[in-house]
Amino acid sequence: QHFELENNQDRIFELLREIRESSTSEIANHFDLHHNTVLKNLNQLIKASKVEKIGSGKKIRYRIR
Repeated sequence: QHFELENNQDRIFELLREIRESSTSEIANHFDLHHNTVLKNLNQLIKASKVEKIGSGKKIRYRIR
């Protein structure tokens, strides 16, 4: 499971590198992942200082730092 989490993080990071910024739901739809799975991965990327959260509420977006 740890490998799967890292793999998803890599895929999400690469997507953000390509498209600049995105929302949790857009990433979930792109990879056909559950919203909570994407959120968990994004939070790990934020913790690792690779991704930052911008905006608030329903307008939260994520982008590479």
